[in-house]
Amino acid sequence: MKTQNTNHLTNEQFTEVLIGGTPSPDCELHLAQCDLCRGELSKFSESVGLFNCTSLAWSEAEPSRSLRTRATRQASRLLYAPMSWALAAALLLVIAMPPVWKYEHRSVTDHVPVVQTAQQDSAAQIAQDNQLLESVNVALNTNDASPLPEYRLSDSPRLAERTDSRIR
Repeated sequence: MKTQNTNHLTNEQFTEVLIGGTPSPDCELHLAQCDLCRGELSKFSESVGLFNCTSLAWSEAEPSRSLRTRATRQASRLLYAPMSWALAAALLLVIAMPPVWKYEHRSVTDHVPVVQTAQQDSAAQIAQDNQLLESVNVALNTNDASPLPEYRLSDSPRLAERTDSRIR
């Protein structure tokens, strides 16, 4: 901090100088000797000064509203608030009314479940169904030997034993 070539002011030391506090004698000595730190300090000070001037110009350019204008706006808000609530309620009724009306005016036939009576099958139909079931039963119960033991996919004797017992 004392030599110009290697050490410069730290952020804390810059902050202390910028906020207007009294800098330490080492900081003052360094600022007197170091052109780089003095340049950084002047750049930052110029930027802050420009910001202050700009914000002051903006605040002066903003038109101030009179109390009468503010009171008029507040009165108009109070006037339109009930109308906006009434409009919202009317819109809610318009949206909710059709389903409610439909629910209240549904017909009696909508409530009664439809019961279908089972048709009585004729004796000829029953005989035909029984014949069909018997032919399906015969087709499924063929006692052909299973080819599975021929293809012994596993060398496990336990699997072969289970397969042989199922075939029998």
